[in-house]
Amino acid sequence: PGGEAQRKAEESPGVLLIIKNYTGDRINFRLAAEQAIAEGIPVESKGITGRRGIAGTALVHKVAGGAAEAGASLAEVKREAQAAVDAVASLGVSSSVCHIPGREEDLGRIKEGELELGLGIHGEPGVETIQASDADSLVKRMVSVILDGSEGRGFMSLGQGDRVALLVNNLGSATPLEVSIFTRAALNTLGELGVQVERVVSGPLVTSMDMSGLSLSLLKLDAGAGAGERVLERLDADTNAPGWPRGGGQRPPSPKGKELLPVPGGAERTFARPQTLTGKGTMLEGILAGVSVALERSEAELTNWDNKVGDGDCGVTFRRGAVGIRDDLPGYPLNSVADTLEALTNTIAKTMGGTSGALYRILLLSLSTSARAIEEEEEEGATTQAIADALRRGVEAISASGGAEEGDRTMLDALFPLEKAAEEGVGVREALERAVEAAEEGADATKNMKARAGRSNYVPEEVLKSTPDPGAKAAAIWMRAALTAMEATSIAT
Repeated sequence: PGGEAQRKAEESPGVLLIIKNYTGDRINFRLAAEQAIAEGIPVESKGITGRRGIAGTALVHKVAGGAAEAGASLAEVKREAQAAVDAVASLGVSSSVCHIPGREEDLGRIKEGELELGLGIHGEPGVETIQASDADSLVKRMVSVILDGSEGRGFMSLGQGDRVALLVNNLGSATPLEVSIFTRAALNTLGELGVQVERVVSGPLVTSMDMSGLSLSLLKLDAGAGAGERVLERLDADTNAPGWPRGGGQRPPSPKGKELLPVPGGAERTFARPQTLTGKGTMLEGILAGVSVALERSEAELTNWDNKVGDGDCGVTFRRGAVGIRDDLPGYPLNSVADTLEALTNTIAKTMGGTSGALYRILLLSLSTSARAIEEEEEEGATTQAIADALRRGVEAISASGGAEEGDRTMLDALFPLEKAAEEGVGVREALERAVEAAEEGADATKNMKARAGRSNYVPEEVLKSTPDPGAKAAAIWMRAALTAMEATSIAT
């Protein structure tokens, strides 16, 4: 095939062979070169692009292609390609080897929690096996290997002020998110070394079937005689090659020297635990501690329900919120219900993601606003009607935000009964007891409801039968825990 490809270039000034440093590649390309020479086709070749020849080869091809397109002679194209070969260094890392169809998959070579460093694109063994780590640590390790000047290495030397083009190559099955995180880590690491990254190219340029890994390539830009600028011109040259990213990896202008838009003002409120807790503060501490414990213990049950009707993250979402409450509780301003609810909102914001986190923040902010008005107006404490009105405003805020109503099989099917029952009680304690019982009944009733909102809306009705809504059950769980803790303090009236 190599000879056939070269025959198509008979009328061109010649053929440049860029040969990766693998035995099979070198032999077969050499054979093709000899066939072409025998037929009178000018051939130039250089057989080693790095220790093996991996993704950095793509940069060499782009430089050579850019030179050829600009009208350079075969000798000039070879000279520029050779300069790129001498200036490039690549290193790969992967959590799996490639699986070649027809061969048995090698599942035991790289163990769980390990990575192989320096492996080849055909699955050749790497130089060492390392423990998996975060992207920043991994890239620092890879850059240190590339810059290691010890015997047998010496791939490249870089220092303050040096300029490079960076290629982050997807070896096969890395996700776009992983490639982006790895690229960011590479930019940070090189920036810490004082190295200026002139171009960033990323994507699946030199793949290895389904290998779950990435490679890092650096092309050093020599400032001598404008060589670095010429290399950038070759990298930036337009191409129809579908794998090369549009724009050639040019980075946006640096914001240095530009006037940045100011961040809108407004000091963030901070809270602190009172030196002495009032009876109300002691009650709030007990309630929040009880809610935290109950939700954390309910993780498995909530996850089981959500695996059937949702995406399975309900349990872990509420556990994270519960752990956040437990960790932040010592710093809450517990003598003020309004301030405590606002502080609790901050905890939810940093621990509970997704729809549940956002809806609970809406609820807590609404309750905090109502509680502040109650604390300013009701000197003897909250009345049953004041509590009912606060709950109603909070529940209506959630309903307006998400568009769900009572009976739609959502968390609101626990909250609407809570609000309605609170209005029917005589005293605060009786009202809250009725409200919690109504919330539990509402949550259980979701088993027989048809979903009209939320994620369950997309789940077949036969799957929903006999499974309660996890969000409604979570609401009922924390309500029961709050009431139990309140009764234990003997403060509710």
